[in-house]
Formats: sequence, structure tokens, C-alpha cells
Amino acid sequence: MKYKSLQHSIDKPYYDKAYQLLTTYKGKKKMRLRAATVEPVWGTLLHFRRLKKVYTIGNDLANKQVLMAAATYNLKKLMGFNSMKTAVKSIKNIVLNAKMTILSQILLFFDCVLRSENYKTVKYDVYYL
Repeated sequence: MKYKSLQHSIDKPYYDKAYQLLTTYKGKKKMRLRAATVEPVWGTLLHFRRLKKVYTIGNDLANKQVLMAAATYNLKKLMGFNSMKTAVKSIKNIVLNAKMTILSQILLFFDCVLRSENYKTVKYDVYYL
């Protein structure tokens, strides 16, 4: 052959759509947010916490390895706090937010169920666990 040919992947429309989304103002803003929050963590885990290679067999064990690496990253970050009170307070806030998020989702679900059944809305008392 005396000429070269260029073939596109069957997924080219998806690539084009993703590129269009990334070139918008909102897409650029999201990319900057991701680059500032997620990418440094992954870089640290890959280069300094031996996650370039997964040293286990199977998806479940690989998932455990990544979770343990993330937990150690968070603990090391937590140890950098000035005082233990600040660390304990931040852990309490994280746990409280997680509990409230789960509880609010459950209450919202039941509220939607009750509204769809034309029952009157029930006022919920929220108790901290």
C-alpha cells in the first residue's frame, strides 16, 4: 500500500461527547476540583504506598488492599493534627455526618412512600445513635 488509512473506534461518539463536556466552563471547573482533591491522594497511594501493583489474587482481596491503603493514608493525615482533641472532634463530625446522611435518606424514602400512598406526613424524631 502506498497510502495510510485512519480508522476511528466504534466509541468515537462517546469520546467526542466527553471532550465537549470537558471543554465547557462547568467541565473545566470539575476537572480543577478533581485535580485538587482526588489526584494528589491517588498519587501518594501509588508512589509511596506501594499500590502500583496489587499483591493479592482476586477482586475481593484487591479491594481490601486498596481500602487498607486508604485507611492508612487517612490515619497518617489524622496524626498530623495539632492536638488529639482536634482529631477526635473531626472523627466525631465525620461519624455524625455519616449517620445523619444515612438516617435522612431512610426518612426521605419513607416520606416519599407515605406521600405516594396519600397518607398524611408523619413528623419524625431524630435520635442520635
